[in-house]
Amino acid sequence: MRVTSTTMPDLVRNQLNMLTGKQAKLQNQISTGQNIQKASDEPDGFLKVMEFQSESRSISQFRKNIDTYKELSNTNYSVVGSLNKLVNRAQEIATIADELKSPEELKIYSIEVNELINQALLLANTESRNQYIFGGTVTDNPPFEKVTNENGEISSINYTGNESPQDIIISKNLRTQAHIPGQNESGTGPFGLFKDIRNDSDIFKSLIDLRDNLRSGDATKVQNESISALKKDEENLIYQIGFIGSTQGHMESISGMLSEKNDSLNALSSSEADVDLTETILLLNQNSVAYQAALQAAGKILNTSLLDYIR
Repeated sequence: MRVTSTTMPDLVRNQLNMLTGKQAKLQNQISTGQNIQKASDEPDGFLKVMEFQSESRSISQFRKNIDTYKELSNTNYSVVGSLNKLVNRAQEIATIADELKSPEELKIYSIEVNELINQALLLANTESRNQYIFGGTVTDNPPFEKVTNENGEISSINYTGNESPQDIIISKNLRTQAHIPGQNESGTGPFGLFKDIRNDSDIFKSLIDLRDNLRSGDATKVQNESISALKKDEENLIYQIGFIGSTQGHMESISGMLSEKNDSLNALSSSEADVDLTETILLLNQNSVAYQAALQAAGKILNTSLLDYIR
């Protein structure tokens, strides 16, 4: 087989180019701390890192969702707590408004109850992040609308929301209820905060009836009807407080597990992508020695002329 005069120089140049490329790659790995820069470096490892990073991004979004839930949950808890105090005050008034009180005294109590009705409406139309939180999935309009009498007082309340609570994704294939519907008359699903048919609670009706009974001087109805109705409202609110508390605890647990899983994913990604600095420096030094040797060989080979072969 005939070997041309250009074969050896070409082999030397190819060897030098290969060593130069390898040296540049090793230097880049040392400077960036990354073993994998692109898919072609290590296809299997690159794919694993992409999968780890994708799952990590999903976990980050889940944790953001949980943080959003916590903020909303704290608002819910505050509103329910304020509403419970309001109902407790109405119960106190109903308890002391007995037959021993004069009609004039009962009317005075009715003024305070009328103010409690107005306060309850403000709580019912609470907003968080520019969304009404007690309208179910209807969040862009106030869920509770008042109907007033000739004196400008609230005579009834209309609910314009729905019974379908918004939920949020807190983990893969796991959702949780984010909003409490203000009202539920279906008998299924989450309990309504201001009205629910299952426990016969209806805060606005209870307060309006109490006010009207006090104003009319009917202490018997106050004692026989209003106290019982307000008790049902209180029981519903106690349930809601317990529900919010248990869900908050669940969210804390999920958040902790997600944090641990994210740390694990970061460690796996690092083990695949991060460079072993000591080993890489050693390889770089070995490559540099090989490169210098190749240069010396190239100098001898490329300086050889045709006359050398004739001799």
